[in-house]
Amino acid sequence: MNSDPARVEQLLNEALQRANHIERHIFLTGACGNDTALWNEVWDRLRNHTSSLPGRQRRTRGIRISKAPSPGMVEEKPGDMIGPYRLLQIIDEDVCSTLWMAERNQRVAEFVAIKIVAAAANDFLIRYEAQKHSLALLDHPAIARPHACGMTPGGRPYLVTELLHGSPITHFCDDQKLSLLARVRLFIQVCDAVHNAHQRGVVHGDLKPSNLLVKWGDQGEPMVKVADFGIAKAMDYSLLCPNGQLRTAAAYLSPEHVTKHNLDARSDIYALGMLLYELITGRLPIPTPKDAAEHVDEVKRLVCETPPLKPSECLRALPRAQIAGVALGRKADPATYPDLLAEHFDWIVMRTLEKRPENRYSSLEVLENDFMAYLKDAAAKEEQQPTVQGTAFGSFISEHRGLFALAAVLVLLLTAGTLLAGWLLLEQKKEKVAVATRQRGESHSMTSRFLQEMFGSLTQENVKGKDTTLVKQMLDSAVDRLDTLADNPEAGAKVQETLGLTYLALSQPLDAQKQLEGALEKRLLALGGSNRETLRTMRELAEAMQAEGRYADAETLLRRTLTAQQKALGPDHPDTFVTITILAAVCDAQDKHADSETLLLGLYQVQKRVLGPDHLDTFATLGQLAQSYTLQGRHAEALKKREEQLEGTRRVLGPTDPRTLVTMNITAQASEKGGMPSDAEKLYFQALDIMKQTLGAEHPDTLVQMDQAALLLGRRGRHAEALRMHHQGLDAKRRVLGLKHPQTWSSMRYLADEFEAQGRQAECESAQAQVLEIMKTAFPPEHPEILAQMDTVSQVYDNHGRHGEAVKLRKEALSMRLRSLGSTDATTLRTMKQLAASLDADGQHARAMVLQLEMLDIMKTAYGPGDPDTLTQMRAVASVHDRHGDHAQAEKMYSELLQIQQRVLGVSDAETLATMAGLAATLQHAGRLTEAEALYTQVLELQRKRTPEDPAAVAAAAADLSALWVQMSQHAKAEPLLRHCLELYLEQKPQAETWMRYNIESLLGEVLVQQKSFSEAGTLLHSGYHGLSAETSTLPKEQRHHLRAAILRLVQFSEVTGNTAKAAEWRQKLTEFDQPPAHVPNTPKLSMSAKQQGV
Repeated sequence: MNSDPARVEQLLNEALQRANHIERHIFLTGACGNDTALWNEVWDRLRNHTSSLPGRQRRTRGIRISKAPSPGMVEEKPGDMIGPYRLLQIIDEDVCSTLWMAERNQRVAEFVAIKIVAAAANDFLIRYEAQKHSLALLDHPAIARPHACGMTPGGRPYLVTELLHGSPITHFCDDQKLSLLARVRLFIQVCDAVHNAHQRGVVHGDLKPSNLLVKWGDQGEPMVKVADFGIAKAMDYSLLCPNGQLRTAAAYLSPEHVTKHNLDARSDIYALGMLLYELITGRLPIPTPKDAAEHVDEVKRLVCETPPLKPSECLRALPRAQIAGVALGRKADPATYPDLLAEHFDWIVMRTLEKRPENRYSSLEVLENDFMAYLKDAAAKEEQQPTVQGTAFGSFISEHRGLFALAAVLVLLLTAGTLLAGWLLLEQKKEKVAVATRQRGESHSMTSRFLQEMFGSLTQENVKGKDTTLVKQMLDSAVDRLDTLADNPEAGAKVQETLGLTYLALSQPLDAQKQLEGALEKRLLALGGSNRETLRTMRELAEAMQAEGRYADAETLLRRTLTAQQKALGPDHPDTFVTITILAAVCDAQDKHADSETLLLGLYQVQKRVLGPDHLDTFATLGQLAQSYTLQGRHAEALKKREEQLEGTRRVLGPTDPRTLVTMNITAQASEKGGMPSDAEKLYFQALDIMKQTLGAEHPDTLVQMDQAALLLGRRGRHAEALRMHHQGLDAKRRVLGLKHPQTWSSMRYLADEFEAQGRQAECESAQAQVLEIMKTAFPPEHPEILAQMDTVSQVYDNHGRHGEAVKLRKEALSMRLRSLGSTDATTLRTMKQLAASLDADGQHARAMVLQLEMLDIMKTAYGPGDPDTLTQMRAVASVHDRHGDHAQAEKMYSELLQIQQRVLGVSDAETLATMAGLAATLQHAGRLTEAEALYTQVLELQRKRTPEDPAAVAAAAADLSALWVQMSQHAKAEPLLRHCLELYLEQKPQAETWMRYNIESLLGEVLVQQKSFSEAGTLLHSGYHGLSAETSTLPKEQRHHLRAAILRLVQFSEVTGNTAKAAEWRQKLTEFDQPPAHVPNTPKLSMSAKQQGV
């Protein structure tokens, strides 16, 4: 469409009076107003004029290098270096930035674009860094991927991206006279790219024609690239640049953008609606002031209050000649073009431009689907007349098709490459979903089945450890649209149930509970309290309570559900069986093991009668019963049930079925816990042999099984064999999966742990550090996996006495988490706690205390002074005071904390008793032994009265009191109590050779020395020392003094028994213990073959 030539010439001359392109851009934006065709024509003339001046390079075909550097805006000039990049020439400028073409000199030159932004560098880069992880996930051919960011020597932020070729989308369409169909297809390309970003949690925030560049593709079709993702958010979505100019095109601003409300994907949808309006009409629907920067309030009013005309109405308001120009420019018939827009485009465009975000499209995929329907056969869609229920479900799924499609994709991604156990859980879940689907019968529509099956595989097992932020966001969007089902309670209940279960799978129990309560309320009203679907929803709501930790509430609701199911469905119904298994798990979670056992034994007998003894559900109940026995420490009984389960699974499924292999591994674990490590080893290696035969020696699942077998060998002390297997597994994983696969990192960590067990500290450090370096090449900076590995390496340094290195790395991790998560996040607080411990171990006690107190202040403010986590931190601070000899301050904090806990938690609560024990220890360290004895005695009595009794807690309390009696030389009183402690540990945890058990052995040995029972004393003293020495890696730093005390007791024992040579040997060990570990300046590489050295 051609503008008035005289007007174009006038504006061109006036623009040339401005000093640079930025000022010219500002002038033309104000002078042209909403006449985009006039703006485009003058701007093209201006570009051609400047590119033809002496010393300027003309624009080459397809690349925007049309202007030379402009004075006044930037300090940079061609030839300057920004990082490794050399600036070549300016590609483009706008009111807030300058875009340069740059070159990175390598063997093959790499050309990039560098955008230098007029913004406060620190704030900009902090906000940009916070979203780098999300931006790094963008992987779409139509998205310009960012490469790096930083600060110029002049102090301004810059971004490095791929070098783009093309023209703004509106210019390209007008220049090439693209048809309406071609414009719609190009628009769909844009939607597809932006939707891809939305799926990864990235909102653009500044979509406009200049950020959507189009060029001709290799096949002769237009191709679009979306630029500048992340910049708007990095500038905090501000409207104005530092120079006071409006940062973006006023007409493309959404109402929530100009009012600074929360921006999300729907703001981008609004901007794309503006783009679509302009593409099909050549105009923008909302007028904006010529000098928008000076009339920001007016801009806000217009954007928020002015209703846009429908595209067809906008055209009909034009003179006939202009309508003809618009239509012919889109290869359409001028006589029918407004009617064409009214029929197929008005409703789409107007929905994208709704003032309220919740009234717009919920996702761009839904918008795309509407266009696809139009492009194929719009009339066919209008003729479809589904049933009432089909309409409700169909419209809801149409609104959220992107969510359901994403769920299907997510299921595939999560199942691909999972471990064998994960595979089994998924197969079992699929089987249950299929059975449930058949039981629902034919009364439900295909849409209902689709809804159920899409989310049926999104279980907590499958999504554990995965990034599910996107699914959560889309679920929230779906919840916002539930009012569309208000007239159909049955459909609404089905959708809320499915949303609730999906929230539950994503570990969002509060959101799950809200949706399931809504579904239950609807079903109680519509179907009654005895209906099967109502009862199922009751059980699911109880599961949400269970996930939230509300075990008592969950148990109450489950018992009510079970009673109703037994009455309405019968005791032999599958739904009744499911409720019993969940109720038993809830009872176990509350230490009501007797109730759990009664439920499961009863269920097992019913299932044998109803389903048969060889049904997989019957076997599953055996497994759950075994797990309950394990929780009670009844390992022999647990092993017997696991062996029954394994025997039955082998008989029914065969020895090579994946479910049989999983059961073999679980039984192996039970054998090891039951004190039969040889049987465990046999099972692990049998499963490994089967997997080698059926899957192949280098199948990922086979390699995982090899890891498990090697770990068992290490636990059995056969370190040479374990090390060899870990090397073999790592070599195979590097070959099959590559260095950047998580399973390869697991093998490297296992190898590091084996090095640690053998005392090869340098090689352990090297292996863990190499994992960290590889992760840095696989993930963007500050990725959670990188931060977790930084924690691991720091802990290794601490374990080896290299506290300075640990402090340095922990500080770096804390800085990253403070930026990305904030100070109140649980992970950040844990990092602060770990840093405080490292500082304390490094001798920086004052700094450690400052950090501990800072944590306490944060938690009091964020969580409240009575929050359990706050109280735990308060106890930690008191313990630090005690360790550093400030017993008065420790006593004061312990006493204050004890009063709060006794009032809030009760006298017998585990946390209260832990605080009493800490106060007693403080009194003991202060020399007030009688007062300490009274408190320790009270703790032991209260532990014994707790229901159910916790044998480990009783043993710990008895050990504290016994140690005090030893200090007070009351050996006769200490001996029986120490023997009782040892019995408790051996009875309750025969497989758990913890440091506390060995410390008790050493203490008992000291008592027996005083009573001259030297033979038994020697055995216990040596066993205690060797056990504590073997547990060095798990021994808390504040408890390492027990190992020293065990050595000292052996010195004294050797002296008392007259063995001076042994006494000298033990004194040497004591000297070595007291010396700080030698610093290893250069940690060697992993001890591997030449092939493996590439790790």
